[in-house]
Amino acid sequence: MQPNSHVVEITEVNFESEILQASMQLPVIVEFWAQRSESSASLGPLLEEFAESYGGAFRLARVDADANPMLAAQFGVQSIPMVFALFQGGLVDRFSDALPRQDLNRFIDSVLQRCGASIPQAAETDTGPKSPAEVERDLRDRLQEHPEDGAALVELGRLEMERGQASVARDLFMNVAASHDSYGLAQALSNTLDLLSQVEEAGGEAALRDQLSADPANARAQYYVACAEAVRARFPEALEMLVDLVAARDPEFRTKAQGAAATVFESAGRGDEDIETQRRRLSRLLF
Repeated sequence: MQPNSHVVEITEVNFESEILQASMQLPVIVEFWAQRSESSASLGPLLEEFAESYGGAFRLARVDADANPMLAAQFGVQSIPMVFALFQGGLVDRFSDALPRQDLNRFIDSVLQRCGASIPQAAETDTGPKSPAEVERDLRDRLQEHPEDGAALVELGRLEMERGQASVARDLFMNVAASHDSYGLAQALSNTLDLLSQVEEAGGEAALRDQLSADPANARAQYYVACAEAVRARFPEALEMLVDLVAARDPEFRTKAQGAAATVFESAGRGDEDIETQRRRLSRLLF
């Protein structure tokens, strides 16, 4: 790959200037990678490609976790690869393991939007599905002409769920008229957002994800992380975790997982094969 001026290799020496100070001016995506990780081999080049195509809208900071263990510990890296998005010294979002191209594109667009940064036209192509930014523009244009468009309100609300804006999403769902065909779905999505209070009462999403990463068999952490995934409209991931808990027959969380799964299934709708797989799994377990 050709040298990329928007990518910097990070060590403990240049960490402060190239990540912390740089994040005060523009979003910085920090990738912890390692030679031993096959997922790193696929994620790294894809991140570099996006850094180039976005033309400096964000900086990509790559950290060899094995060569910089203190930095990995400082970030609480539990698995490789792991990616953090920072802006003005604070955490915006993160994920672990490799992502498909489309999901990575959505992650970057979401980070830029949440940081108030524009997405360069060069990064938007006419091939493949529309980016979240394009979808959002279309939805807002529809609502500008027809504020009562329930389908657009629901779709925009789901986008807000994906970027972690639960209160904004709830307001959009509440604006769907009871006479509209989308009213039932809007109510179901609002019910899914109610799971957020359980997550917060249990210690917060970040702490629960750390607990689950440290102990994948922790049923309590698995339940609340599944709820957090649902609140972010990651329905297939949430349902897989919830159905796993039902299958495990944990005495404390089996019933709670079953109830949460019913709520999420209603929000997810029908047609997605990953979701239908989990629906069939749950049916076999219960009946």
